[in-house]
Amino acid sequence: MAGNTVTGEQRDEIQKLFWEIERQLRQRSGYPYNIKELRDHLVMAIEGEFSKFRFERDMAKECGWALFFDTGFSPHISSVRDFDVVEFLYRDEQYIKWPEFQERAFTLNANLGQEVAEYLLKHQEEIPADWRQKMYLLFPGTIWKKESTFFIPALSFNLNNEWGMQFLRHDSNFHGQLLTAHPHCP
Repeated sequence: MAGNTVTGEQRDEIQKLFWEIERQLRQRSGYPYNIKELRDHLVMAIEGEFSKFRFERDMAKECGWALFFDTGFSPHISSVRDFDVVEFLYRDEQYIKWPEFQERAFTLNANLGQEVAEYLLKHQEEIPADWRQKMYLLFPGTIWKKESTFFIPALSFNLNNEWGMQFLRHDSNFHGQLLTAHPHCP
């Protein structure tokens, strides 16, 4: 396999990232994030397995969908307590359609994506009990596409008393029980 040519500028940029990781590892207070996940990501990078950085549930592999849009993960999030739920419907509304839902999620700074949903699934024991009463937690920051249909990830609390992920179609009616999660501002 032929290697890729790396420019001096690219090498310097990557070196700065390694220096930042090293600085964080040497802090007296300890590494502020999940050290196992850091190790796993570094091993994957060394082995050239960059596709694993994306999603635990990769709909491109599972269903042949295309990733249409993704906001990515917010690196400052370190706990489920960093999130809150927000209502996006106005008092007189029973539901809204996709374009309006997208606009409101953006306006409310609540357009997080699938990586955040997967983070919550991994830490579901920390999810507040009152969130279970909600129909869905929506994550419109990731949009998958199959032909002319778009899908967004959603979490719901199921009959097995655990959270699960499904994908809602863009032509759904987004109604009053649907919520979206967003990080608290530091």
